[in-house]
Amino acid sequence: MKQHRLTPLQIADFRRYLRREERAPATIEKYIQNIQEFSAFLQEEAVSKEAAARWKESLLTAGLAPATVTGKLSALNSLLRFLGRE
Repeated sequence: MKQHRLTPLQIADFRRYLRREERAPATIEKYIQNIQEFSAFLQEEAVSKEAAARWKESLLTAGLAPATVTGKLSALNSLLRFLGRE
């Protein structure tokens, strides 16, 4: 099974994609910030469903409101769709 790591180039491409989709500038910045947080959480680990679940759990454990966690996961899901990794 091929390992998929999140790269800065993919994040930059995702930013351009969001612009082409005419997302609001504040939405784009929030999505990119959330993706960068996920990338930092991953460190060198591959993107996976399990890693996303652990990130979600860590966000909830940190005391973030469920609505905030949902927003972060929405950004991650958008990125995964963009990468063809739903």
